Order: sequence, then structure tokens, then C-alpha cells
Amino acid sequence: MYAVVRRYSAEPSNLEEIRRRVDEEFLPIVSQTRGFVSYYALDDGSGDLVTVSVFLSKEGAEESTYQAKAWIQENSSLIPQAKDIVGGEVFSHGGQ
Repeated sequence: MYAVVRRYSAEPSNLEEIRRRVDEEFLPIVSQTRGFVSYYALDDGSGDLVTVSVFLSKEGAEESTYQAKAWIQENSSLIPQAKDIVGGEVFSHGGQ
């Protein structure tokens, strides 16, 4: 499995609209990517948003980065490009 973690800065006043758009617009896009396993978006409480995308293959993870970049460009009035992007092979995981 492969994962991509992205960190974005956003104005706190935009968080509700960002949440809505992520759920209604981006999640349907990324979830159709080949090898999609899961997607998480979280508010760290300081105005930064962090997303975690998990895929079965490196190719799916890389494709999600292109999708995220395009979606962010379309929504640049609410959220700027990612401050940090880290991706790699998952070597340990737990959960249900």
C-alpha cells in the first residue's frame, strides 16, 4: 500500500465550506482512482488541514496528487496549494 499526506493552510472562516466541498466534490473524484483504499481529511485546530490518501499502488497514490492539485486550483479562493506533500510505501498499519 501507498499513502500520501498533504498539509494545507486555510483561513478558519473557510473551513465549513472547505469541508462541504471536499465531501461533495473531491472525495467522489479521489475514491474513483484505481487502487483507492481510503481518504481522511482533518482540521488540526490551527488553520492547517491535513489529508491522508491510501492506495494499493504507487500509481494510484501519484494520480491522487495530480487530482488534488487540479481540485485545489479550481478552489484556490478557499485553499492554497499544499504546503507539504509526503508520500511513500506503507510498511505498517493497524485498525479495522
